[in-house]
Amino acid sequence: MERNTELLYCKETTENHPLSKKQRLCLERLSKLIAREGGNGKRFKDGHLAIDLDEVEKMLCKSDKRDKRKTPDLAFAAKKGERAKMVVVECKLRVSKVDNISKGDLDKKFTTAVSILTNAIPIYSKNYILIKNQSFQQLRNKLMRKLINSPNYEVTNEESLLKFFPHN
Repeated sequence: MERNTELLYCKETTENHPLSKKQRLCLERLSKLIAREGGNGKRFKDGHLAIDLDEVEKMLCKSDKRDKRKTPDLAFAAKKGERAKMVVVECKLRVSKVDNISKGDLDKKFTTAVSILTNAIPIYSKNYILIKNQSFQQLRNKLMRKLINSPNYEVTNEESLLKFFPHN
């Protein structure tokens, strides 16, 4: 497995993101979030936390008295040296065909994530789409063709997402 030589998970920055501080209930174990979305999640340690963006949006739309927008599923902080970025992940772990996934819907979700996460910590330039390990290469290839090989999207699986988490 290839390690991400640029960014590595940072629990402290994830916990100290303004959303994590304001909405403590939205901070959740990454393993639990991935399992809830249909994945295994067991390779991620209990100390690996992420911001549950669906839960944040639920709370924000309630307080703002507006309709709920579609969001990616989670975000966590990663650092290279002192520079932190928020890594945003959309889970498509129950998908066995990519027919119902559109680039427009994904673009809207990731745009919503930008507005939710604010400018407190910059957002990483790659938008991650997490798909299941079974038939990974086939699903990944079909999805990348559908996304017109957009450089902003990275289709990954749980194994590949581990590159952000040293000592796993």
